[in-house]
Amino acid sequence: MQVLFGNNISGKFSSIEGDLMTEYARLTSLIEDAVQRGVLKALAQRPRPSFVTHEQAAEILGVTRRTVSNMIRDGRIRVGSIGKIAITEIDRYLSC
Repeated sequence: MQVLFGNNISGKFSSIEGDLMTEYARLTSLIEDAVQRGVLKALAQRPRPSFVTHEQAAEILGVTRRTVSNMIRDGRIRVGSIGKIAITEIDRYLSC
């Protein structure tokens, strides 16, 4: 590239590339912060229930109801005495 364009142009490309990477990092950080604030705001507006149904657990975990039933049967998730799953059980499973 230096042969075709000389040192001056090559240096400008490097400078622009560096500026773009810096701006990309700055924008990525802003987006991550905005998403985190949005999640916290949503959680504050809609408190989580203490217990969830098998269907709700499946939605939270991103699996099918059948998979939740298999997880219960295998002992990966415990069911409360009322037949529902404690939200703390969901949190425990997600943290593993």
